[in-house]
Amino acid sequence: MSIGRLTPARSGLAVSLAGGDVDLPSPSRLLIVGTGGALHVDMLRSGELTIPAVPDGAVLPLQVTRIYSDSAAGNITVFW
Repeated sequence: MSIGRLTPARSGLAVSLAGGDVDLPSPSRLLIVGTGGALHVDMLRSGELTIPAVPDGAVLPLQVTRIYSDSAAGNITVFW
């Protein structure tokens, strides 16, 4: 049985960028950005990407594998 896009997330992690870049254990399903700003990530298929103006409270259905510590966005929660 495959997991469809509408299936609820099964796991989550609050990300702290204070210690440097964060490599995720598997590609994310969804990100919630508590504090807005530029978000610098590695996308699953297309590589490095900076999203310049993510607003506070944004819900982003993105498959990312890394979140870079130079992101201005903060209070990020990742879901799988």
